[in-house]
Amino acid sequence: MKLLPTRSIRQEFQDFSNSKRKQYLVAAILDFVLILVILIGGADSAKRLMTPLVSPLVNSVAAVFSQTVIGDSFAFIPGGSHNKYEDIDLNNLTALSFFDVPLNEEGDINFDSRGYRSFISEATLELFERARQKNVKIFLTLTAWEEDIIKNLLNSKDAQLKLADQISEEITSSGIDGITIDFEYPKGQGKSYQKKFTEFIGNLTDRVHKSNPNAKVAVAVPSSLSKNSSIYHPSDLSKKADQIFLIASDFIVPEVKNSSPLSPVYGFSEKEYWSTLSNLLGELLTKIATPKLVMERAWYGNGHNYPLYTPKDPAPEEEDKKASLVNLDSETIDRLVDGVPDKGKVGARISIPLIAKALEKEGILDSNVLAYALATIEHETDETFEPLEEINGRFSARRLGYEGGMNYFGRGYIQLTHLRNYKVIGERIGMGERLVKNPELAGTPEVAAAVLAAFFKDNNVANLASKGNFIAARRPVNPDLNGRSVARKALKYEVN
Repeated sequence: MKLLPTRSIRQEFQDFSNSKRKQYLVAAILDFVLILVILIGGADSAKRLMTPLVSPLVNSVAAVFSQTVIGDSFAFIPGGSHNKYEDIDLNNLTALSFFDVPLNEEGDINFDSRGYRSFISEATLELFERARQKNVKIFLTLTAWEEDIIKNLLNSKDAQLKLADQISEEITSSGIDGITIDFEYPKGQGKSYQKKFTEFIGNLTDRVHKSNPNAKVAVAVPSSLSKNSSIYHPSDLSKKADQIFLIASDFIVPEVKNSSPLSPVYGFSEKEYWSTLSNLLGELLTKIATPKLVMERAWYGNGHNYPLYTPKDPAPEEEDKKASLVNLDSETIDRLVDGVPDKGKVGARISIPLIAKALEKEGILDSNVLAYALATIEHETDETFEPLEEINGRFSARRLGYEGGMNYFGRGYIQLTHLRNYKVIGERIGMGERLVKNPELAGTPEVAAAVLAAFFKDNNVANLASKGNFIAARRPVNPDLNGRSVARKALKYEVN
């Protein structure tokens, strides 16, 4: 067999260079011709010459680089809004994010929190099942809004590892598609923790992906980021997390003249949390890849379709079905307190006389109504029998856009929220404008009792409870799946 002569690498390179030199020569000649055409005939002549040559190339390049714009439509769902779950149009969503489950002081998921109990409630699980049928992704928002909790977590690798394992396990066991980390650090502080926070998010994302490859980790950042970076370094975070949520909520309340957009698209006013979205987005888009950036823009509907308190005429009383009246002497109070869980006995001894007095003032005090009121309070106050304030109330009010601003978060035996409700119920119980001007009064036992009694009367709760229909009486308070549980509690408070 005849062997071909061996060619050296140098010879191969020279042949390659010679072939390219010919192409460059052709290009140089074309450039020279084009320059002559421009000098003699002007730019239009050059355009007529080049268009037939360039147009096919432009079309082919456009075909290569054309892409479909893909967007996500997220809905943040407050855990206490079970009664509004049916109003969610899942056809227009790509993802639901449950809001919120807090971290405790050790940096763990607070499995004892009201948020987590709501997250695993039957109402929420049913919503998630409907969402999955529509191919809607499900996220869980984990929150930490206290400086010490955030610092302690970022200073402890062991705590971070434990939290990452808890998150991975929760994603697996709950079957959700990801989490959103919402650590809202105090304004103007924490810049020294940027690196630690970024490392934490990176390690968390890696660990979540390792156990759940398709799960996503998102990070919420404030709209004040352009002025105050705090613990957030957007470009570094975007390299670690799957998504960056820009918190850009509004407070748009037609009735409140002093209320304005929290984060206006254009224009700027020097107020807490305010910033200009147009400037901020332009800045962030230079630091974050577009597919990773999600702008949260809260929309509360035309007229703010909140589950608002509306006074109603009470249903006609049916005397033949009324329960017996109550003689609330010291012996009766002792019997009622005996049925209260241990951690609520002290609070109950203070609350029970106030509740009875408020019910009597509304003309609805009988044994069944009192029993159901106490059962409701036991359930709503986590057995403490003390008026509660919504956990991280001011932050939740800002984050979820409560009507009227940050002062009108949930307080009382039953959670009173939103400016309009404070205004209406304050007038209803004879306080005039004192309650709306001093919303913290809703957290005092006397006012909390009056609010509960008025709500029971005006929303048919007392009428249903008086007839012994404890399960149906739950619906006006909160149409969740706890009706039977509260009804069972009411049975132990019957005094006759």
